[in-house]
Amino acid sequence: MPTYNFRNIDNDEIIEVNLKISEISKFEEENPNYKKIIMSAPKLVTGHTTARQLAGTEWNDKLKEIKKNAGKGSTINT
Repeated sequence: MPTYNFRNIDNDEIIEVNLKISEISKFEEENPNYKKIIMSAPKLVTGHTTARQLAGTEWNDKLKEIKKNAGKGSTINT
C-alpha cells in the first residue's frame, strides 16, 4: 500500500499515512486540518540501472522472440 505525506495546517507537523489511492479523499474529509503534500518524486530508475535491466532476462528473451518473428525490417534492439 502506498505511503502518503500529510501536513497539519495548524502546527506544520508532517505525518506518513499508508492508504489505498481510493481512501485518500475519505482521509482528507475526516481530517480537514491535514493537507496532502509531495515530499519527493518517485524513483523509477535507481543509480545506473535502466528499466530494461530491472525487467530481467525474461524481458530480453521476449524481445529476441519478437524480433525473430517480426520479419526482415525489424529495428528492435536486443
